[in-house]
Amino acid sequence: MSVTSADRQKCAALKQKDSVPEHVNLTAEQQELLHDMRVSLKQMKRGELLPARETLREIDLELEAEDNARTSDA
Repeated sequence: MSVTSADRQKCAALKQKDSVPEHVNLTAEQQELLHDMRVSLKQMKRGELLPARETLREIDLELEAEDNARTSDA
């Protein structure tokens, strides 16, 4: 997937203003989610996180291993 100029403009706008506009009222859960997303984005930019596909692949492998363990125990 390629980054379009519109995506670049959105990113630039977000960089200029790292906070939510004052007129937007967020719940505590929404604020926490927004914070977590910002932290994850910074980690991703630093190369500290796996891409989503690799993360999902690892989760699938773990779930499969758990299923196999349950099957062999039964």
